[in-house]
Amino acid sequence: MSENKSNVHAPSPDFKEMIDMQHEFQNLVVNQIKQQNEQMSRQHEYFDRQEKKELEKTMTVKLPKLDMIPFNGDKLKWREFWDTFNTSVHTNKNIPDVQKLNYLRGRLYGEARYAISGLEVSGANYHVAIKLLCERFGNTQEVVDLH
Repeated sequence: MSENKSNVHAPSPDFKEMIDMQHEFQNLVVNQIKQQNEQMSRQHEYFDRQEKKELEKTMTVKLPKLDMIPFNGDKLKWREFWDTFNTSVHTNKNIPDVQKLNYLRGRLYGEARYAISGLEVSGANYHVAIKLLCERFGNTQEVVDLH
């Protein structure tokens, strides 16, 4: 009877082999999951880089040819010029300030161009140029007096 008990409790070689195979299979599954997670992480990084590249492309916008009147410093024409420029360029958040300043300078001549000629072309000077032009040519009372 003691022999019979020892046979019942001792695992058979097939059972031990099956447990080893199950452990091996579990290890394979765990490794497969790790590899899939690493692959997904690389894909996310790739797509994040692609999105960043697309965003950078939109940051440097090539302006379309606009039929915008140039401005020469005639205070009676300021409102028309500013409304067009403001709508097309100034309020466009996709255009960097330095490009806005370049475009602005390209639309000015005469007294208006001279008014901002001392400013270096830089993003920081764009708002300075706008302020100078608005103060010099956009005074509503002066326009009323000219009429």
